[in-house]
Amino acid sequence: MNSLHFITGNNFQEKENIFPSKKSNARTPFQVKGLSHKREDRVTHQIQQLTLVPEDHTLANETSLYLREDWIQAHTPAIQDSVREVAESIQHVSFAKFKEMLGVSVRDIQEKLSDRVGPNRIGGFDSKRDAVVLIEGYKSNKWVAEIAMHEFGFKPESFYRLGEKNARSFVEYVNANLVESRAALRGKTVVLFDDGSYSGTQMTDHVKAIRALSQKHKIAIKSIAVVVPYMTDMALEKLQALELNRGRKKRGQEEIPVVISSHQRISTLADLDHVDEIQRIWGKTIYKNTPMEALGLLWFDHKVPNDQSFGGIPLLRKTIVDPDGTPKNQHFSGELIPDVIPVYKQQL
Repeated sequence: MNSLHFITGNNFQEKENIFPSKKSNARTPFQVKGLSHKREDRVTHQIQQLTLVPEDHTLANETSLYLREDWIQAHTPAIQDSVREVAESIQHVSFAKFKEMLGVSVRDIQEKLSDRVGPNRIGGFDSKRDAVVLIEGYKSNKWVAEIAMHEFGFKPESFYRLGEKNARSFVEYVNANLVESRAALRGKTVVLFDDGSYSGTQMTDHVKAIRALSQKHKIAIKSIAVVVPYMTDMALEKLQALELNRGRKKRGQEEIPVVISSHQRISTLADLDHVDEIQRIWGKTIYKNTPMEALGLLWFDHKVPNDQSFGGIPLLRKTIVDPDGTPKNQHFSGELIPDVIPVYKQQL
């Protein structure tokens, strides 16, 4: 039987690949507030004590570097420089490195929030006392929040379901439980975690929805914290635009301040010298007209980003194309980038 690794506190334990029943409360001490939906499993409303650790793909990545030259040479010479630039720009982030950078982001956000608490608050920002975290089951934000909790001591007492778009589940829950929610969220910092942000649209939409909810019901949320250890310039600019709105009044209330953690910059296709030719070759057929500024050049042990976020999709699919972007009827053997099942979806 294959083994998976789990994080427990600051230690790693190896356990058999056995998961609790989706209806079980085993290993789930933190209930997540959210409305029930028939098609959703109860486990999505809970925070796990044991967090899955992904397989280390470092060796596979090093081996694939030799195969990439064969893939480059399989293309027409006229476009090989562009193909090569994409292939040689793809970076692999190990789980150890990801966790290190997440730790940096968590410590940074705690310092920034402590500065905002002011000198009269003993001990500065305290995640248990001052924060609520929004998460969604089987999504990267929940997995990242679990790591922050177990590895870096970010342990708020309250978790709420986020929803996939526009903080929908959180908004629905607050609307249905307004009196309770208004009291529970008063003076709190709402924290949004994720592993990476590419276009920045999803995260900014969450922030806007939370702000609108607070304005509508006059909920005194203190701030919104965004903790994302990897981010493109495009995503950062969108979040900074919200951050710059701090102090601006809407409907007589000040906009909730947005606090952004430090992060590692994700290089994108827009940074490459051959970006125009790359867009001409793959822009419509592979990248589906996604902006080059949103297509990152890295993948993680825990997942390969999706088609709207990853500039290395041609390598993942092992696609060989003509100069006009038409796929050749030619099969390339060998793995250039592993087809990683996101670790947080392995319990599905």
